[in-house]
Amino acid sequence: SWATLGLGKPDGVAWWFAGTVGLAGLAIIYGFVGAAWLVGIEEPTQDEIFDNPGPFIVVAIGAILLAPVIEEIFFRGFIFGWLRGHLGWVAAAAVSGVLFSVGHLSLFAVLPFTVIGILFAWSYQRTGSIRPGMVAHFMINVVSVGIGLASSGAF
Repeated sequence: SWATLGLGKPDGVAWWFAGTVGLAGLAIIYGFVGAAWLVGIEEPTQDEIFDNPGPFIVVAIGAILLAPVIEEIFFRGFIFGWLRGHLGWVAAAAVSGVLFSVGHLSLFAVLPFTVIGILFAWSYQRTGSIRPGMVAHFMINVVSVGIGLASSGAF
C-alpha cells in the first residue's frame, strides 16, 4: 500500500519540520563544498547543462519535480523501509544513505549525499512518512539548480 511506502500523513510534526530538514541538507552540501574548496578540492562542474535551454529544462524538471518523488519512494520507501525491518533503522539508514549517494554517480558527492540520505531516512523514521523528505529534497534541488544556473553565467 501507499502507507507501507511511507506516503501517509506525517505523525506529530508540522510542515516546518520538512523545511528544517531541507535547510540541514543544504548546510551539509554547501558546507562540504566550502570545506573541500578550502583544502583545494574543486567540485566538478556541469556548465554544459546550462549552455542550452533544452538540456537545462530537462535537467531542471527532472531534478526539481521528479527526483524528490521518485528517489524518496525508491530509497526511503522501498530500500530503507525494507532494510529497517531486517537491520534496524540506524543500519538501514546508513545502507540506504550510501546507496542514495552512489545513485547520484558523483564521487565528489558521496559523503554529503550519504549524510543527506541518512537525514531523510531519520526524517521518515521520526515522522512515519516520506513526505517531509520529499519536501526537503525538493527544496535542496531547487536551490542547487538555482545556484548552478546563477554560477554558470549561461543565461
